[in-house]
Amino acid sequence: MHAMLHLAQHHNKGPQPLSRIITQGQPREYTEQLLGALRRSGLIGSVRGTKGGYLLAKNPEDITVAQIIESVEGPLTLSGCVIDADSCENSGVCALKGTWEHLTRGIEAVMN
Repeated sequence: MHAMLHLAQHHNKGPQPLSRIITQGQPREYTEQLLGALRRSGLIGSVRGTKGGYLLAKNPEDITVAQIIESVEGPLTLSGCVIDADSCENSGVCALKGTWEHLTRGIEAVMN
């Protein structure tokens, strides 16, 4: 989140070098992995070279918290059966499946 917030705050200032994006105490390798996931998801782009760095691929207003989390962590869900009913042998008779689906939709609504 900090990396995306930094890129949003500097949206019109060109590519931001990794050294300016790394938050205090965060390992460089970890930040590079996060930025790689965000780039693969299409939320950010990268520019090579001495004046290179990372920048948002979209307007900040068009990026949701859900998109950021999903690009790094995967789908927003409280239980795997919400994404893949076949992942649980009790999916057809589970008394909680509807609750998990309802909660997941609520979380998605807030994050979007």
